Amino acid sequence: EEISKAQNITNLYACIGFPTKEDRHLTQNSADFHRHLGFRLAGRFSHCGYKFDTWYDMIWMEKEIGKHTVPPAPVIPFPALAPEVLKCAGVSER
Repeated sequence: EEISKAQNITNLYACIGFPTKEDRHLTQNSADFHRHLGFRLAGRFSHCGYKFDTWYDMIWMEKEIGKHTVPPAPVIPFPALAPEVLKCAGVSER
């Protein structure tokens, strides 16, 4: 998240398998985890994923992490980030 902020990324997204009824293969834990991190539900697609002989929903969750300026700040490519930015984010090597 910190690196994405440093790159001027404004939103993060997660596409998550989501059961209409929890089973031994899929629970709602992933959605709960993302909610705990500050993501919110952005959309739900019903019965669009199939595995283990079961149809599952897919949800999209999003989190705004930056300011939406006009015009937007240009995205800074990862290799162009300063070493001190990476060090602050806990990245020791590129």
